Amino acid sequence: MGPKLLAILFIVSIISHNKILAQYTPTISIKTYYEGFLINSDNPILIIARQKQPIILEQVSAFFQSYNENSYPLEIYGNNGNFYIHPDSLGWVTITVKTETDTLSENFRTRQIPAIGYLSGHRANRDEKISVNDMKTQLGLIPVVECCGFDIKCNIKSFETILISTKNKVFKTKNNGGRFNDETLKIIKNTRSGDIYIFRNIKYRCPGDIFPQRLDDMTFEVE
Repeated sequence: MGPKLLAILFIVSIISHNKILAQYTPTISIKTYYEGFLINSDNPILIIARQKQPIILEQVSAFFQSYNENSYPLEIYGNNGNFYIHPDSLGWVTITVKTETDTLSENFRTRQIPAIGYLSGHRANRDEKISVNDMKTQLGLIPVVECCGFDIKCNIKSFETILISTKNKVFKTKNNGGRFNDETLKIIKNTRSGDIYIFRNIKYRCPGDIFPQRLDDMTFEVE
């Protein structure tokens, strides 16, 4: 096989490869800022398509499907490829984009605003221990929203406290609200080195939540 024939075959293979890639390369891309959509919040959507002008509002639609089978169109705001939606319930949102040559529909789950549990300035389940004196000054638990650039205040509704003492004795209390009740404060004030605290079944609510969410269990070891 001569050099000219090899060169021709190589060029033909490149052209064929590019045609195959063109067939399978998406002409529309839908990108969300968060993982899914957060309810009762403005959720940005970036839409890019292979067309001369940016995607406009008339080319985009949204449809909401709740877990109890209620469904309805969802209003979209924005233009020029940058859009927002504001779902208010848990379920699924289908975003559909239409161009002259293609149509793309993608499903996104809606979810509540997530929070992290803190004991004063201490985040749970980490390697560092909390000192005895620091533990004795604690007054309660705080849910903190660390994602998404939100500046909102969430509230603890209830939780359970479990103390495993250095003498292997176990004490349990239940709290309503984020502050420690008198029974829990009594345990906290008698903290000793080596004690282990577990806060569990922590229910909290953020603005707009339909029902309380549950934080991850929190564990602290006293130094």
